[in-house]
Amino acid sequence: MKLSNFLIGFGLLFASQNAVLADGLDEVKQLAEADAPQLALQRLDQGVERASQDARADWLRWQWRLLAKTGQPDEVLKRAAALPADAPEDVKHMAALQAARAAIGKGDGILARGYLAQLLWVLPSDKAEYRELRVLVVQSHLLPQPDVEASSVMLRFQQEFGVDKALLHDYALAVLQAGRESDVSWARVQLSAADPLAALIDAHGTQLSDAEVRQHLQTVLNADVSAPMLLVARKLAAQMNAPELQIQISERLLNQANESDAADTAALWKSYRGLTQSFGNVRLLLFGSDAGWADLARESAAADPVMARAIWAYLARDAKDPELRSAAQQQLLEQLLAQHLDRAALRLFVSAWPGLPASAFNSTVRYRLGALALDAKEYKLAADLWRDLATLPDGVNGANWQVRRALLFTRQQDWPAASRVVSAWLDHESVAGLAAGWQMLAVVQRLSQQPSMVVPARDLLLRLLPVVAPEQRRVVLHRLAQLADAEQQWTQAAQWYLQAATQLPQADGFAWQARLDAAASLDKAGLHGDAGQQYELVLKTSTDAAQQAAASYALGAR
Repeated sequence: MKLSNFLIGFGLLFASQNAVLADGLDEVKQLAEADAPQLALQRLDQGVERASQDARADWLRWQWRLLAKTGQPDEVLKRAAALPADAPEDVKHMAALQAARAAIGKGDGILARGYLAQLLWVLPSDKAEYRELRVLVVQSHLLPQPDVEASSVMLRFQQEFGVDKALLHDYALAVLQAGRESDVSWARVQLSAADPLAALIDAHGTQLSDAEVRQHLQTVLNADVSAPMLLVARKLAAQMNAPELQIQISERLLNQANESDAADTAALWKSYRGLTQSFGNVRLLLFGSDAGWADLARESAAADPVMARAIWAYLARDAKDPELRSAAQQQLLEQLLAQHLDRAALRLFVSAWPGLPASAFNSTVRYRLGALALDAKEYKLAADLWRDLATLPDGVNGANWQVRRALLFTRQQDWPAASRVVSAWLDHESVAGLAAGWQMLAVVQRLSQQPSMVVPARDLLLRLLPVVAPEQRRVVLHRLAQLADAEQQWTQAAQWYLQAATQLPQADGFAWQARLDAAASLDKAGLHGDAGQQYELVLKTSTDAAQQAAASYALGAR
């Protein structure tokens, strides 16, 4: 009898454990459907080792589905290498496919081909996947640089699938970067004359004059082309000693890069100086003749903007006269922005003046650099540049700028600065725009949540009341009521709540919730009759089941 009870108990325990694991996988699925794949993967990793052999396959499938969503190539490669030998075949397939993609992303063609060989050992039945595998095979032969089989693999792909323009571009650029121009002649005939890559391939022609090569490279520069294409173009420009083209290409590369490279920015500053010196040798101008250089930059602006930028770059760093240096900084920045080189401009200035100290620039440059830093999500730089800025460039809306500053300082959790900005904004606003009102209200809400800022936040909330729209005013009133409630000022809190409830002519869920909150404060203040009337009103009029239940419970508990 005891043995049978033990077996029954063990069976119930086993079933219970499987149920817990099943619930865990359901939780993983829910998290994935809620667009939280990283959290779902973390939850899954905690349970997969405890899964039964029967359930383990499903856990592994979900593991690889989530890995596909999280997009972490190093993690994919690590897990693929450690995949259990007894994993289901479909899981092995998913792992190999993702690992091949990850290896391509990491630039490891040999590793990618190892996984691709597993996948192509049996011809895949899915045509779309088979085509992707063949694309990955071509790309693997281009990494880290084209091998001896790259051309034949590319040709075989085209024989089977036709021209894939994106893949053809990858192939041609990789071969050009490797200095094997003869291997792209067959690819050139498949490109239209309007394709910038065609111009780049043509620029490598041995029968072209320098002027023709420059024309082809300028065609590439005038198009919106990728960084690899620009790198090939810059190499050719260097070979033919075309510093103006090299500078333009380097500017665009710096503007495209995901991260700033100190070597790239230093090289571009050096190129600016070198071009300036070569031009000065022709004009018999020596470094140190700042006024003459400034005149030359102004003269060159229309006919030779690259030269003008180079001269302003020299003066921006080396001019002896502080006023001329400041003017040169502004000219260089504005000319870079005019060429839509915003990110390049910020990176150049950061490299020359680390941390962008506000003392180094005039107010116009500080404002523009701050805006660039904000757009680039360099929030500390932006905050430092805008913190004490008093003068704005012409055409900048001061009220809108104050809103941006307030949001910036809030993001930086610089609460005193955010409070000062909102206060300054209120000094000049009698009627706030709807968008600005919501944004400033959000800032003050955050301020009111900081223990050290409750008093100034309450003052700002009171000052917001006559400035914002009615739908915003009731939010302000509700927050004032919450602050009063937290300080046990029950009657004041109830008053604010009731004002919030009656701001709009038509009551809605917000209004009925404000009445519920008011009733709770009235009860705490001992005004039970008024509280009961609020509960009765909510019970009779609100259409929200939760609000009705809360009112009913409060009345029943009396």
